[in-house]
Amino acid sequence: MEIPKYQPFYLETLEALESEIDRVGVEIPVATNLDPLFEPLDIHGKRIPNRLCAQPISGCDAFPDGSPSELTARRYQRYAKGGFGMIWFEATGALHARGASRLVLTKSTLPKFQSLLRELRQEGSANSVFILQLVSGFDGSADDLSDVQVDELRESLIEAAALAAEAGFDGVDIAATYGALAGTLLSATNRLGRYGGSFENRSRFLLETLQGIRKSSPSLLLATRLCAYAGVRDGFGVSKSDYRKTDLTEPLKLVESLYLSGVRLLNITSASPILRAASAERSLQPFSDSDEPDEHPLTTLERQLHLARSLNQSQSDLVVVGSGFSWLRQFTPHVAVGAIENGWIAMAGLGRGALAYPDAPNSIYALGKMDSAATC
Repeated sequence: MEIPKYQPFYLETLEALESEIDRVGVEIPVATNLDPLFEPLDIHGKRIPNRLCAQPISGCDAFPDGSPSELTARRYQRYAKGGFGMIWFEATGALHARGASRLVLTKSTLPKFQSLLRELRQEGSANSVFILQLVSGFDGSADDLSDVQVDELRESLIEAAALAAEAGFDGVDIAATYGALAGTLLSATNRLGRYGGSFENRSRFLLETLQGIRKSSPSLLLATRLCAYAGVRDGFGVSKSDYRKTDLTEPLKLVESLYLSGVRLLNITSASPILRAASAERSLQPFSDSDEPDEHPLTTLERQLHLARSLNQSQSDLVVVGSGFSWLRQFTPHVAVGAIENGWIAMAGLGRGALAYPDAPNSIYALGKMDSAATC
């Protein structure tokens, strides 16, 4: 297994990328014609004008009350002017957490969200689809929460979703990623009570929250950003015999349940396993983006794309957004189109890539490429 030392990005041509894919021995599709990125996509009665999504990435620049600041607004205005077909807002709390600088959607902050959405739809993004990622916003560890407290957090998310509809969002995402309550509970195999142990219990919070939103706010497009591989021992989507490998038994089962609960939009991500640490410390926590990579970035991307492919192909009427393209820099659209044309994903998501290069969709459309100097 290749564990590379860090080095600056070294690929200068598309041919060099294809050669590196062959050298590393991974399955990653590459395309040359980028036109498919600008084919519209229909979902839940809404038309997405292109296949590029600005991923949820927190700016930590909200006002103390959780409302969007001028810096927050500027970030999303750049995405809108840049031409992203879908703009997926960062993690927004249903409750205010002490000391946090993230967005919070409550009745008191609702007017500023409404104002921001109106501005975005007037700034060349009238046809974009806006998704709001909702998180519980609790302090402390999920292990410290009683079942009654989890029930209360579920209801707060359902109430926040109704406010999101009032604010003008097209849909909401109940995040099931590392750190979010729904994602944490998916791996809570040792928890007692209604939200731990069996798969049915561990998925209960996510599914009941979505079902409650579907009932109270039927106009909203339901979405989930799902970490399909936790990258730690006994984590969700992880092989019991080898934490470095995926096991899609439960993720596939969950996606079927999500679909039955009304979810039509799935945003797939995954953690990366720790390989360098001493054996006693391995897989105790997921790989951090700030750490030196434990595997070749193309290996990480292959895992992301293969997870998205498997979950996408499990349900025909499901729009799957793929993640993990940032390392590719100017070659992101070529791999994105390759994955779209092969039926692995329906859309490509850019997180840090969008933050660094908010005008990427316009550049690709007008110039047929991304400017390497503008990429992350």
